[in-house]
Amino acid sequence: MKNIMIPTKDLTREEWLELRRNGIGGSDASVVMGKNPWRSIQQLWEDKTGKTPVLENSNEYTYWGNVMEGIIRKEFMNRTGLKVRQKHFMMFHPRFPFMFADVDGIVTDERGEKCIFEAKTVSQYREDEWKDGKVRGMKAQGDITVDFEWREGRIHRVRLCSSHEQKVTLECNGILKIIFIKPDGTEDMIFD
Repeated sequence: MKNIMIPTKDLTREEWLELRRNGIGGSDASVVMGKNPWRSIQQLWEDKTGKTPVLENSNEYTYWGNVMEGIIRKEFMNRTGLKVRQKHFMMFHPRFPFMFADVDGIVTDERGEKCIFEAKTVSQYREDEWKDGKVRGMKAQGDITVDFEWREGRIHRVRLCSSHEQKVTLECNGILKIIFIKPDGTEDMIFD
């Protein structure tokens, strides 16, 4: 099954926001999980069901994120030597059409693997909020569940679970690991 691809290059900002109403994307996931301090599940439901007008949920952080995206992409390419290809489309899952992704780009890494590129910015004034933390239950390609935690701004532990056997390449803190996950197995790795 192939993803359903909808071109976005020629859409206005309002048309793009309207298209986002057709499903749950990465930016909506934290709201659905009840982990977004700036938006409630009720507000998300009202937006997705068209109960409210299409609005730009912009704040200082999203504004600067949009402004800096191209600069971050260019700097990433300068520092890594890897090419980031912008993909101007929204990808909707063929089996679960309410799920979509609108990535900032696709990178082909040194091994020839295609990877998602997401340009994110943070404020140094809020660095204490991100110094230590953890994320649990993230879903990755290949039906892998990922838990990870970081300390002092660096990845400390990664836990991968999969329902079937597969080989996974993982890079954290400049360390590359190739892991073979057994069916219904778990791999727990420390990166100190």
